[in-house]
Amino acid sequence: MEPPPSKSIKSTHPLNDAKVLDTSPIVSQQPLFVDSTFPQDEALHVEGIKWKRPKVCNCWFLSAVACLSLYPQLLEQVMPMEQDFGDGYNGKFRFQFWQYGRWVEVVVDDLLPTVPTLQNGKPHYTLLFVHSKDKAEFWSSLLEKAYAKLKGGYSALQMGFAGEALEDMTGGLVQSSNTSCPASELWKHLDNMLQKGALICCGNTQGEVETSNLMGILSHHMYSVTATKEIQTIQGPVSLLRVRNPWGHTEWIGPWRDGIAVEDFKENFQFLEICHLGPQSLLEIDGVAKPWDYKMYEGRWVKGLSAGGSPTSDYFWMNPQFSLTLPGNDDDNDLCCFIVSVMQKHQRLRRATQRVACQIFKVDDPHAYLLQDQLHSPQPLLSAGPCANHREVVICSSLPPGRYIIIPSLEDCSEGEFLVRVLTEKENLTR
Repeated sequence: MEPPPSKSIKSTHPLNDAKVLDTSPIVSQQPLFVDSTFPQDEALHVEGIKWKRPKVCNCWFLSAVACLSLYPQLLEQVMPMEQDFGDGYNGKFRFQFWQYGRWVEVVVDDLLPTVPTLQNGKPHYTLLFVHSKDKAEFWSSLLEKAYAKLKGGYSALQMGFAGEALEDMTGGLVQSSNTSCPASELWKHLDNMLQKGALICCGNTQGEVETSNLMGILSHHMYSVTATKEIQTIQGPVSLLRVRNPWGHTEWIGPWRDGIAVEDFKENFQFLEICHLGPQSLLEIDGVAKPWDYKMYEGRWVKGLSAGGSPTSDYFWMNPQFSLTLPGNDDDNDLCCFIVSVMQKHQRLRRATQRVACQIFKVDDPHAYLLQDQLHSPQPLLSAGPCANHREVVICSSLPPGRYIIIPSLEDCSEGEFLVRVLTEKENLTR
């Protein structure tokens, strides 16, 4: 079936002289999801996802989708499954994304950006952006369109971190870290995180963008860590990680092929983004225990009222303050593990990210409000930021049971909205 001329319109996307084409003529009423076990077939849905134009730096989104596709329940949370091109099809598709503490619905039509090409001497339209390996399957393309609409357009998806997309599709909290710790500790940490239901992405920061090293690993490109396994060999045990490239090609070509030894992983990947799933997403995964007590708070930085600027500012005390009480047993002094996140809201819609930071101070009074003279001494126990490129800063640490104050801030006394999330292994009394 040839696409009717009335269905082809000009795209406003700045990167290409593209057309937007109704998907109905392309698929000729094919099903939205080709695989009846969607999305369990990893070869189709993880290795098969491709990026049509690599010069558009969107692998951060693809890597997040690749991670998510391993969990059908999580993907169904984003993309309700009762949608198809069958009876009752009305040209609309519904998606749900987590936005700063709540799930919001995004509705898109079935028009997708395409570029005209020739195939066997005849005009042919090829999808411009994300597409699945099976050309009759469009779920990944429509998911990308919905996410672009949420963020303000396809151009808003250029450059980013996989953790941001993972948060928006799971409601989780992303912890960024490096791989500098000893190999054995790194493998145990990743194995533990995967067992807790975390989604993990990794990246290589060496070399020119999107160039491949001798082992097939692309520079400045996001990959997904999907499994761990320890095997026994004549030389002794080997700790393996399974790493997937969301492009579906240019995979690891070193020893083990289907896996990568943790020592080689350290040499080829320098940073990690670990998404700790939120309560709602954890409920969707069978057999995953609730690893964290989860609390969330919203607020604003308002000039003259609560926008106190950085810790060096004379008005730092004006920033919002949150009390955190880490409980402990009477007969022990065990450390309490916790994660604190401060996230800016709507930074992609504003096309600008301000420099966000977070400090944690020790106090004795659970109802204390720290004033300027109290903030100069002592210094904060823990701090993160200011960070210019991320919308969020995260502190992941352990502290003795006690009372603490969390202070989120923006530089230059700037205004903005924020979300504070606190995850603890024991129930905390944050206010």
